[in-house]
Amino acid sequence: AIQLNIFSKENTHPKFYFFDSGVARAAAGLIYEEIDNVWRGFAFETYLLHEIRAYNHYAKKHRELFYYRVSGGSEIDLLVELKKKTLSQAQQFIGFEFKYSQKWDRRWSTQLIEIQTRCSKIKKLYGIYLGKQILTHDSVTVFPVDIFLKLLADGEIF
Repeated sequence: AIQLNIFSKENTHPKFYFFDSGVARAAAGLIYEEIDNVWRGFAFETYLLHEIRAYNHYAKKHRELFYYRVSGGSEIDLLVELKKKTLSQAQQFIGFEFKYSQKWDRRWSTQLIEIQTRCSKIKKLYGIYLGKQILTHDSVTVFPVDIFLKLLADGEIF
């Protein structure tokens, strides 16, 4: 859990992810139920988190990963700590928002930018979605999932 101290009520408990979204479905008793878009979104988020965790491990980056949410609903699906706070440097993060959608809603970028505006520790923001275009909304770069995964594997994200 992490405290950025930018909002009065931050959610600091960790977010649990099953290693496999199919196991999570089975544990929830949903194995024979039709898969809806809410579940697909959960699976998409879980998939991307695990890809980032695998890259972090295999590339020996040793970065801390966090989920961040404040009361009122604003959240960042994933924060990756780029630098730890020391006496000579401030702590730094990059933030990720994952959306199971063919179109990126600009409101998703606005929410990320609002959090970044209140917290100078967040240096970069990325959105990942199912669309085909790379988009830029102020400080948010939005990647199609295939392009993002290539950039991640090539070490260009962190």
